[in-house]
Amino acid sequence: MIGRGASFGDIPPNGGSALASNSIGDGRSLIDPQSRWRNDSGAADPNLLQALATGDISRVVDLLAQTRVLIPLAESEIDSGKVEKSSDMAIVCLTATDGRIGLLAFTSVNSLTDWNSQARPIPILGKDAAIAALDEGASAILIDIAGANPVTITLPDLVRLTGLDQRHRVAPLLLELCDQFGVAEPVIEIPESGPIYVGVPGIGVEAISEALGHRSDIHAFVPEGIAVVPVEEI
Repeated sequence: MIGRGASFGDIPPNGGSALASNSIGDGRSLIDPQSRWRNDSGAADPNLLQALATGDISRVVDLLAQTRVLIPLAESEIDSGKVEKSSDMAIVCLTATDGRIGLLAFTSVNSLTDWNSQARPIPILGKDAAIAALDEGASAILIDIAGANPVTITLPDLVRLTGLDQRHRVAPLLLELCDQFGVAEPVIEIPESGPIYVGVPGIGVEAISEALGHRSDIHAFVPEGIAVVPVEEI
């Protein structure tokens, strides 16, 4: 689940923005003693802090792939329709005014509590946080938003951070785009490597191609590119 109660405005290319905090849990508990993080002190990785200070996004992404971060959980109400409302824990994200979602991550317990002293931090590798963000529909990870050197990892770098092929996430986005233009039953071919092909009726090729030119979110999942062709060529 995902908490989306606060607004962080437009995601900047490198840095934080005005924030509104929301209640996120009932106290701090860093470590499950049986987990891989049982010896984690909650301190920040010094190399990651240095990269954040310099604003070197590429270096930050490389380090996050193998560095622990902390994500906060919030208590949310669940209503199944059959029983009275109960509470569950949800990943805390912030929502921009345009609807984009950013997952929060912190380098240390101190940086997290600077944002909210009642936060419940959950340790996770940066690359796993990236996968969780994409699974929840987030297009960014916001690092240390209340700290001295906040950094936003935007979608292309978020995809790279996962270290996995994320092209499977494109199909529903392409189908939605085609539907917006009244293009019925497009044929989407996703090979093991190389560009993705979208086959549409000949009269729709130009319109879909032009629309894709404005969809950086779709292209972020396919570094090799997307080719729109007449459906008979698929």
